[in-house]
Amino acid sequence: MQLDGIEKKESISSPDYSILAHIYDSAVALPVFPLLCGAFEHAVKRNKAQFELLADLGCGTGNFLRYIARKGILAIGVDNLQEMLDIAISKKKTLPIQFFRQDLRELKLSKPVDMITCQFNTLNYLLKQEDVKKVFDNCYQSLNPDGYLLFDLITGSGACTMNQKRKIRYGQWMSFWNIQTYPDKNLSRVQITVKKNQKSSTHFSEIHLQRWYPLEVVLTLLKQSGFSLVEIFDLEELKTADNKSYWIQFLARKLLC
Repeated sequence: MQLDGIEKKESISSPDYSILAHIYDSAVALPVFPLLCGAFEHAVKRNKAQFELLADLGCGTGNFLRYIARKGILAIGVDNLQEMLDIAISKKKTLPIQFFRQDLRELKLSKPVDMITCQFNTLNYLLKQEDVKKVFDNCYQSLNPDGYLLFDLITGSGACTMNQKRKIRYGQWMSFWNIQTYPDKNLSRVQITVKKNQKSSTHFSEIHLQRWYPLEVVLTLLKQSGFSLVEIFDLEELKTADNKSYWIQFLARKLLC
């Protein structure tokens, strides 16, 4: 696959996380889970957001939904990857969670909800701006009046062309991230390799492409879809975001007609 001169090897995986699904929690999701939950709670409490039914888009293995459902909130999980949904369903036990396999660009919930979340850079996997707009439009149609949309994405602000390597250990697993950034194209290419330990010969690997969306672009798309911005939060600096913030959590609200 070629995108703006950047190659993604088809032999690695399609769709993203299909190979890593069975170790996604330990290798990728759980290390960042406390940050995202904390930022969510910050937004909810700061803005006194009330909701009884929540839908999480790109729900993955369902960790956030289980966190929400344990609070007594009815929850819906949507993901386009069956491997992820199978794991999420196996973990929900008796919690009040429903799961559906859908493409976010064609989102159709069975009934409107009070809040929609879309976390951990899920929207950055949409490589066309018009697809992000489609998701915002779908979210607007899927929310009750005065409902909330909370999501995060990478804006790419302040990024420079680089080849960066990171290593993350969680439990028995180690993940190695080889990150290449292309600011002139608003793109990043990330190879994720996961092993049980650094010397292990057994490993799993995927290559992911993400497109960055500058803050002003996201704000324009939200407004075009009918949303009113409530707040933006810098997930790296843990403070109110601005146009220099690289990773931002957005909270928006559906305008009353």
